[in-house]
Amino acid sequence: MHLGFLRSWMGRVAVSGSMFAVLALVAGCSDNDAASTESALEHSAAKAAFLFEITQPGQVESAKNVEVRCQVQARGGAGTTIISLIPEGTVISKDEEKGTLYIQKEDGTIEENPVLCKMDSSAFENELRQQQIVVSNSEATVIQAKSAHEAAKIALQEYLEGTFKQEEQLIEAEVFVAQENLRRAQDYAEYSAKLARRGYITPVQLEADEFAVEKAEKDLETARTKLRVLTNYTKTKMVKQLESDISSTAAQLRATEKSHDLELTKLKDIEKQIANCTIMAPSPGEVVYAIERDWRGNVEANIAEGVQIREKQTLFRIPDPASMRVKARVNESRISLVREKMPATIRLDADRNNVLRGTVTRVDSYPIPNRMGGNVTEYGVYVAIDGSPPGLRPGQNAEVSILVDERAGVIRLPVQAVMEHGDRFFCAVKEGGRYVPREVAVQAASDEFVALEEFKDVTDAAGTRKVGVKEGELYVQNPRKFIKDTDLPKVERKQKDAQQVYGRGALAGGANGNGQNGNGGNVGAGRGALAGGDQGANGAGTTGGGAGAPGGGGPGGGAGRRGGGRGGFDFAAADKDKDGKLSREEAPQLEDNFAEMDANSDGGVDQQEMRTFFQRRFGGGRRAGGGEGASSGPGT
Repeated sequence: MHLGFLRSWMGRVAVSGSMFAVLALVAGCSDNDAASTESALEHSAAKAAFLFEITQPGQVESAKNVEVRCQVQARGGAGTTIISLIPEGTVISKDEEKGTLYIQKEDGTIEENPVLCKMDSSAFENELRQQQIVVSNSEATVIQAKSAHEAAKIALQEYLEGTFKQEEQLIEAEVFVAQENLRRAQDYAEYSAKLARRGYITPVQLEADEFAVEKAEKDLETARTKLRVLTNYTKTKMVKQLESDISSTAAQLRATEKSHDLELTKLKDIEKQIANCTIMAPSPGEVVYAIERDWRGNVEANIAEGVQIREKQTLFRIPDPASMRVKARVNESRISLVREKMPATIRLDADRNNVLRGTVTRVDSYPIPNRMGGNVTEYGVYVAIDGSPPGLRPGQNAEVSILVDERAGVIRLPVQAVMEHGDRFFCAVKEGGRYVPREVAVQAASDEFVALEEFKDVTDAAGTRKVGVKEGELYVQNPRKFIKDTDLPKVERKQKDAQQVYGRGALAGGANGNGQNGNGGNVGAGRGALAGGDQGANGAGTTGGGAGAPGGGGPGGGAGRRGGGRGGFDFAAADKDKDGKLSREEAPQLEDNFAEMDANSDGGVDQQEMRTFFQRRFGGGRRAGGGEGASSGPGT
């Protein structure tokens, strides 16, 4: 229905009218003569197609851009210098049979696997040579560590299977010899003892033979101890030491291998950086330089030979010509009306006569960054171009018209021919030679036209009335000049609580100085608002001095100051018939807001109604008919 959009549009018109009215009040001017001479803009109602389109500017871009970025890492500098570039606009084609990319040069020759860009790699080449030497040294260290580790493992095997067994056998031979020596010594000592008993040898000789037995026993014990030490202690110690050597050499080997791997990684990275200095074409398409500009159009990041490029900076964009779209910028006031899959038409600035068709594919949820500042908020809307005809180029300016609503064969009136009254809409239709108000039912609305429902007679408690406009009936585009608010149905207005309208204070002085319901009024709680005199334009107020309501607390109203202190409109001078009210004829400046000011719908606006209107609309501050009320003292 878009009625919210229609009411928003009318609200902006009403606010604009209010501001002009305020300016007229301050200046004390009158446009009654101009209004009286304005003629009726009369037209005949007819059925037509209703189209609600949102038209916004945009730019053509590819929906499937292949971005080519700089992958070279800067070595402590600002970037890498470009040495050579492929010309912008070069078309890269693909040989479907070979599966390779190629370009056709100006001389007609074909270059396969074309190079887009070459960057300075001299620093990396110097670093490559130095790194190759480091890698060779680390490789030699790894070989030495491997040899030491293998030697440690062989040493352990050598001890267990060679050195230990050899020592063990030698000691066992010593034990065997000691045992034989002990046996012989014992036999000889036993024989000597028999001879000594017979007196064949002296006691000294017998003692020597017995000493020889003891010596043989000691030798046997020593040999056995040596074998036990070798088996239980020396072997264990040597095995532990040799195993420790194996672990140590293994750790040294791993460390040298990791160091060598790191040096190899550095070498491969340098080789990769050298390779990255040459950028090959990744896909077919037209080469576009990724030149970045600020909002003034100044170049922020240029793509040219001799320019330094930072890592990850986009160098080229290769758009897919078969998938083009337009990015439009839609203001926040209309973005809620746009939905995906809505049809759209596109007109290129370069070819306004060629109308392209498209469909909304995406609506951004976040606004476009506003580099110029201000409060303008816009959202990106992407419209895919159907078919993507040849000749489209990224960056072309275009105008996008998004079809929000479409209705065929409806009564269509201009927006200015419809006015809002309460929650209903009316227009001025010519009947019997004069213009009468006619209620209309709105189907849909745009910023130019309103689509009406079919004419019908509606019966309710108030009776039967006409709703709608028939085809061929005459209406005017300026209905407010020919229809008075008294001709329209009375709109019931909800009485706002005084605290909501005036804040803490509320009408402390009442309508006649002593309050509406007794001295000070029952709504006079807190500080009195509008306590000054109603007749401030002619001198001291006559309605001040009202006391606070019972239990009201704050001060009551004060006497009004001399009029004209802050007001810029002479109410008494405008009141020609001196009835205390202004009619439409007496104050044509108030025409656009007269109905809202006339709270009691009696056809006239008094000072109190005017003051209430301006305080509600413009937040209080100045009064239309006089100065401020001075406080007269606390209420009772």
